[in-house]
Amino acid sequence: MKNMDILLTLLPVFMIGGLFVLWTAMLVHAVKSKIPSKLLWVVVLILTSVIGAPVYFFVVYRKTAKKRIANYSSVLQLQLA
Repeated sequence: MKNMDILLTLLPVFMIGGLFVLWTAMLVHAVKSKIPSKLLWVVVLILTSVIGAPVYFFVVYRKTAKKRIANYSSVLQLQLA
């Protein structure tokens, strides 16, 4: 029973830590990448932090990741040809 208490105590710590890492990564991505409305997204991420990071991830980051993957795959196809 004591192990369950420790787990229930540590779970929120890991969740908050994970959200902080996500927030930091999304803020760095927003500052460094060439996205439309960069200033707006940086302000949204700073003001909303934990809530804004998942929103940014699904609205902006996934689209730019798909473009990067498409670019890399086309470069690989050219190198293999």
